[in-house]
Amino acid sequence: MKDSIIKGIKLIGVLCIGFVLFGACSPQASEKRFVSVTGRSSISKSPDQVSISFSVFSKDRDLSAAKKKNDAAILKLKEFFEKYKIEQKNISIERVNINPRSRYRDNGDEYFDGYEVVQNIAVLITKIEDYEVFLTELLNTGVDRIYNVGFSVADMRKLMDEARVEAVKAAEEKALLLCKAAPNGGKPLSLGKIISISEKPTAMYNYDNYVAQNMKQAADYEAAGGNFSPMGQIEVSAEISVVFELE
Repeated sequence: MKDSIIKGIKLIGVLCIGFVLFGACSPQASEKRFVSVTGRSSISKSPDQVSISFSVFSKDRDLSAAKKKNDAAILKLKEFFEKYKIEQKNISIERVNINPRSRYRDNGDEYFDGYEVVQNIAVLITKIEDYEVFLTELLNTGVDRIYNVGFSVADMRKLMDEARVEAVKAAEEKALLLCKAAPNGGKPLSLGKIISISEKPTAMYNYDNYVAQNMKQAADYEAAGGNFSPMGQIEVSAEISVVFELE
């Protein structure tokens, strides 16, 4: 009985060794080869909307009077927005901020200078052709504190997806080129299945390039004797890394 058990163990050991050797020699267990490439693409498009952020400011030594001035300015702005048919969802009005202000006389004495009432407002213009006239009329309403003007593309996701698709194509073209260029002992290489795809996070648009393009466009228009539009071009970029198996 004991001899039978020992013989059985030896037999299992031999089978295991044979399995390991067979697996090591099997073509399926040979080391796979890969090529890793990165594709990049950029797409430029003229902006089709613009956001303008500004403040409505009023001041008076009497708090009630300062608040009334601010309310009147807001009411005037609402009528102004209706003129341009700006939807309510594209208007953002923050809570009013009321701050008492003090000043100093030449002799160093501090005195109360009144209440400042400030309300921040942001508006999105979806008709880009209205931008310049809108901004001019906005200033004529009495608004004198514009702190941000930003151009953008409404369907930024679609534009970004287009850039991603082009980046993947660029990656595959680069991989094919590398396969063709590699000597590989005279044996041609070809791409197999895709092992992985990853995207490097990038900004939604390249602002520095946007400014550079805008300046170049200004120079081109000036050289041609034409009128320059301040809207320029917005660039969206994508960077995709792809790993292919080699055959």
